[in-house]
Order: sequence, then structure tokens, then C-alpha cells
Amino acid sequence: MPLDHYVSQVHLRQFYSPALDGKQMHGFRKRDGHVFPCSSKDVCRVQDGSTNEYLLNDRAIEEFLKPVEPNYNTAIAKLRTGRPSRDTVHVIAGFAPM
Repeated sequence: MPLDHYVSQVHLRQFYSPALDGKQMHGFRKRDGHVFPCSSKDVCRVQDGSTNEYLLNDRAIEEFLKPVEPNYNTAIAKLRTGRPSRDTVHVIAGFAPM
């Protein structure tokens, strides 16, 4: 079974740090306050879990996000300019119910 991320990896990559060559971010373990370098694949995930126990198809959310995630970085860049397009709103709205 796959690792299910309850925070999308494409969103987590927005937090990659230039101090870590832009390829990792600083993770924080609440249990002991430990700060550590990690990638989007290493955090916010559960092993062998469905992303939503109420859906009949365990992969329904992933299927829904397939056309949305590839456009996420562009949408975030447009939001940062303060001039979002209709496409920007569509992409961001795809993440809102998650």
C-alpha cells in the first residue's frame, strides 16, 4: 500500500528552505522539539491508510488532484503577485476541501 500524505507533497515543497539548497525543509517533531532536515516525502503521511474512510474508492482524492497538483506552483506564484486568474482560483479551490 502507498504512503498517504494528509498534506499534499506539492504544497509541502513550498516550504523548502534556501538554506538547505532548496531541496529540503526544516521539520519539527512536537514530541521532543527536535528540528531536522527532511523532504516532502518524509512528513505528513501515514502508511497503508486510506485518505478518507468515507469514500468507496480509497484513491478518489488522489484521482481528483491529478489535474490540479501540476498547476499548483504556478497558482501560488500568481497569488503572490496579487493578481490571481480564474485558473488560479480553480487550482487553489481544488485543495480547499482537502
